Amino acid sequence: MSETIKCEITNVKMFDNRASISIKAMGELPTDLENSKSYSDQYGLQYSQFLNDGDLPPYVKVGTKIAIPYYVNPKGYMALSKYDEVKVLEEASVVDEIKEYFPDATQEKTPDGLDELEKETDFPYGANAKKPNGKDKLNGHSELNKDKLEFATQYLTEYESIGKIFKPDFNLVKLDERNYKDVITGCKIAMTNKFGN
Repeated sequence: MSETIKCEITNVKMFDNRASISIKAMGELPTDLENSKSYSDQYGLQYSQFLNDGDLPPYVKVGTKIAIPYYVNPKGYMALSKYDEVKVLEEASVVDEIKEYFPDATQEKTPDGLDELEKETDFPYGANAKKPNGKDKLNGHSELNKDKLEFATQYLTEYESIGKIFKPDFNLVKLDERNYKDVITGCKIAMTNKFGN
């Protein structure tokens, strides 16, 4: 028989045919889970989601709050109940997802009415705002000129194309945070080699 735990997804790591999902209990962690092999002091509580059709359920995002029907299997690991559905209590917002990858990013205000936006042909808001020195300012913390922006776009597009050679469903968006940061770091190093600081 399954129990239910209310929790928040704190991390998602992708593997070939499964995802390892870290969760934090909303409230006290049930004793059976705390004593299971799925729990450690270092990583907290984790369970595996197998990818039968190649994709994770849409609710599997860092910050989503869910109620999971679970049981501890005979090997001592947490497993999802096949007979009950996961209930989404609160979905992670797009802003939360962006802040996970870009913690220093800021939200910028846009005009209240659509009429104001339609009047502006260059859409001078947010990352598209042109700065007096001719550079584009991204969220108030990074500056890229046109050449660097084109280089980064081409670099990331080619990286994703190479990944799709042996793994057709490869997508940079699906990478966990550590691997995503590694790709961005590689892009920054290549950019520094080409353009200097």
